[in-house]
Amino acid sequence: MFSIKKAAPEDADLATGIFMMLWQGHPFSELKQDILKSISARGSAVFIAYTDGSPSGAAQCSLRHDYVEGANSSPVGYLEGIYVLPQYRRAKVATRLVHCCESWAKARGCSEFASDCALDNTLSQQFHAGVGFAEASRIVCFVKPLESGQNSDSDQLTFDNEMEFFFGNHKPSSSKPVQTKEQPEQTEKQPEQPKEEPVQQEKTQNQD
Repeated sequence: MFSIKKAAPEDADLATGIFMMLWQGHPFSELKQDILKSISARGSAVFIAYTDGSPSGAAQCSLRHDYVEGANSSPVGYLEGIYVLPQYRRAKVATRLVHCCESWAKARGCSEFASDCALDNTLSQQFHAGVGFAEASRIVCFVKPLESGQNSDSDQLTFDNEMEFFFGNHKPSSSKPVQTKEQPEQTEKQPEQPKEEPVQQEKTQNQD
């Protein structure tokens, strides 16, 4: 007999024990806190599969509102992790867990469901293809440490130039001086003053 249960807080230890076999090297207490958050949050869920009354696998899914590679909508349902115990594999346990996660995401307005795996994890790639996923892209991620302390002026100048290059904000400087609007206005007003006297003289002559 097979069944799937949406995990409750009291199932956190069981779910964590299953995911410990997937994310090896993580301390149990830290992983349990993450699983508890996923169980309790409205935008995520954990499902546990049972085969003949025994836990046989688990899946974690969530709603992602940020950009998801290859997706054209938001939010997107996302398969955060899935694991099936070795003795229950090739019995459609993982497939049923994925379908359960898909139904959960669809009920929350999602029209797309996504996932990811490492570039060298060929078994996971085959599994994703087998349950209906299509490869969207392949990326290489980078990280570097940031040194403490302030950047020098030359570093800041280089950074500003690079940002202008990347975002297209570079404006070529001009060697010609920029004239203000006030200067020509003052120059135009000065010759107007001597013109007033002859006009007044003409009016005086006409009056005579």
